[in-house]
Amino acid sequence: MMSSKKIFIDAGFLDSQILWILPIVDGYCKSLGINQIVFQRELSKDLQNEIYIQSFFKKYKIYYLENKKNRLIFKLIIFCLSIIVFPFLFIFNSRKSLLKNKNWFQTQVQHALWDTSLSFNKDGELSRGPIVLFKSSFLILYNLFLVTILKKSHDLHSCFLSHSVYQGRIFLASLRSNTITFCQSAFNLYKQPKKFDESWSILKNTKTLKLLLKKISNHETKKYWINRISGKGKYYESNFINKFKNKDLKKNINVLMLHVFRDSSFNFIDNNRIFSDYIDWVYTTLKILKNSTDKWYIRYHPFASRWGENSSEFINEIFRKLEIEPNKFEILNNEISNNLIFKNAKKIVTYSGTAFIEFASYGKKAIIISDVMPRKLQNILAIKPKSLEVYKKLLLNNIKKSNLSLSNKEVNLAKKLIYCRENITNLSTDTGGYFIYRNDKISTRKQEYKNVKQKVKNNSAFFMYLGKKFTKKNFTHSISSKFIDKIFK
Repeated sequence: MMSSKKIFIDAGFLDSQILWILPIVDGYCKSLGINQIVFQRELSKDLQNEIYIQSFFKKYKIYYLENKKNRLIFKLIIFCLSIIVFPFLFIFNSRKSLLKNKNWFQTQVQHALWDTSLSFNKDGELSRGPIVLFKSSFLILYNLFLVTILKKSHDLHSCFLSHSVYQGRIFLASLRSNTITFCQSAFNLYKQPKKFDESWSILKNTKTLKLLLKKISNHETKKYWINRISGKGKYYESNFINKFKNKDLKKNINVLMLHVFRDSSFNFIDNNRIFSDYIDWVYTTLKILKNSTDKWYIRYHPFASRWGENSSEFINEIFRKLEIEPNKFEILNNEISNNLIFKNAKKIVTYSGTAFIEFASYGKKAIIISDVMPRKLQNILAIKPKSLEVYKKLLLNNIKKSNLSLSNKEVNLAKKLIYCRENITNLSTDTGGYFIYRNDKISTRKQEYKNVKQKVKNNSAFFMYLGKKFTKKNFTHSISSKFIDKIFK
């Protein structure tokens, strides 16, 4: 019997992502008896010309939330509303308010507004001006308007969202209270709980995580780790970083490992963090370290330029504001591999990046700011300060080596978690895709699309099967074809 409910798919997916998301949706709908789908917008002409997409559309009754005509009307309405609401948002939306607000929905909206506006900033701008805040408030209000229409016009069963950041968080915040909601990130599709954030990497369902770790042998872990550090892992990014030409690097150095400043830090909202965002974290950290007697190094995110950012502009501006001499900190250039840094470092400080677990794989605890995994495991493998005072002491004081060191068992756990992230819950091998950044060339995007198209064509049965698996209550994260039947029989 066919259900009267519908599936919603937002407009943020790349064309190459739609190629593998739709077969998953197809298997999901078939298992549930759903035959109606609401797209936020029409798919691109390239996608509409794909034989599989045409076949998919014949199976379902298709609706569109936006079209060219109503989109223009919607935008005019929201533009007028934005002019009225803007002064209030300009006054009350601040870095401090991000950490103080206790209302769940308001917090979601505030974070969406904050990182959307920061993404519009120019390199080196540490705070938001009125123009970017107006642009972001328009997008936030527009999405609030759209999601209200969506909920009133359609009886939704489930939603498939392209991400959980920027203005897209508005759909997530509004829909997950009464629909089953999936988000996509880092070649992983995962269910979002109703009242707290999940992430592609965290797996708060510790029962599932324990099951995954149990299935990984020590032999597999060791073999993959050897391949990974030699630049033959499953992630292009880590392979690229670890193939950099190594240079001499001092032992026992202290390293601040940066993220992309204008990228979102809110894929997962940790309300217990001590800094509001990346800029707040780096600015305060350098302010603390300004008077440190120890030598500190700064490592820019290796793919910041592909994202479209020159991170040195931010660091130079922070140096200027804090009156820090440029030679106070040494910049680690891209000729030095991450492996060499992790091997030689005494202290690594990162906001929430993969660096923490890679450092743990070298037997040492990194200092982190935002949650990166279930609390029990996080407390074993990393140090997350609960206050600014504790953070200052971690940065400035000598810490006993034993307090930063991990046992062989804990090192093996870290390596297993890396294996799990890059082989089990990661679908890059099944999709044939790789990360596309904002500043990538059109030729790079076209090649990735071509790769995915070929791979999905040969692998569509698996994606249909994966969609069917997602109808199960305890199946929360996508599992690669190699492992899905080994773990969830």
